[in-house]
Amino acid sequence: MNLSVSQIAWQPGEDGEAHALLAGMGIRVLEAAPTRHFPYGLDVVTEEELMALRRGAEGAGMRFGAMQALLFSRAREEGQPTRTGHLSVFGTEEVRGELVAYLKRVIDAAAVLGAGPLVFGSPGNRRRGGLDEEAAREMALPVFREVGEYAAGRGCVVAVEANPVDYGCDWLTGIEAVAEFVAVVDSPGVRVHWDCGCVRLNGEDAVGLLERLAPVLAHYHVSVPFLKEPGEDGFPHRECAGVLRAAGYDGLVSLEMGRSARGLEGLRESAAKLVEWYA
Repeated sequence: MNLSVSQIAWQPGEDGEAHALLAGMGIRVLEAAPTRHFPYGLDVVTEEELMALRRGAEGAGMRFGAMQALLFSRAREEGQPTRTGHLSVFGTEEVRGELVAYLKRVIDAAAVLGAGPLVFGSPGNRRRGGLDEEAAREMALPVFREVGEYAAGRGCVVAVEANPVDYGCDWLTGIEAVAEFVAVVDSPGVRVHWDCGCVRLNGEDAVGLLERLAPVLAHYHVSVPFLKEPGEDGFPHRECAGVLRAAGYDGLVSLEMGRSARGLEGLRESAAKLVEWYA
């Protein structure tokens, strides 16, 4: 299968070492977390800056294949708001319009990098609060339909991720709910993302669930709750890999983890597990 590793597993200053390590293991696809390099928001980044990032990866024998952390940004000064913190699927009409406009710029950035699936997680930007499920769905549908149409036109797809309540989310907290919502959106630019850590946190039957949903997946994260390093924790990775193969899944299988306390050695061991389970 097509293996990838998210950039959040190491620091920007470690790019060269991380790229060499992964390439040596036969992994040549990166999942971009571009705000590592452009922390104040992707709507202020130029195409030239993005192309420089792409050329840097390609010069190391790597390429970008996906993107995450779409709505992550940092404040320019302490005490100031971030560029994206107020953007909400369930905000006012003006805020929703601003969210759509920002996501279109993110899609533009992904297209420049060559990153197809964009993982929409962002639990803090999709809290429905007092809205009931039906009202939340009706408010969210126009947002995702417009973003999906734009993504499809740019050769990209927004992969909607389930975020469990453990992550402070209250809308689309399980992957089956995501699949139902995506079916109603009915756009070639909006599909389903699978996250092993979410499935684990929700206590779901991973193999049975994947057998039903593999045909509609756009992207797949090999992850552990709270971005810890993957290990022999009982998650049925080998069985899930078999399900993906049987379904003819041709998307990326991407390792998502935070930076290990053991640095690049932790990355090496985790990437070796990815290869063992899914290659």
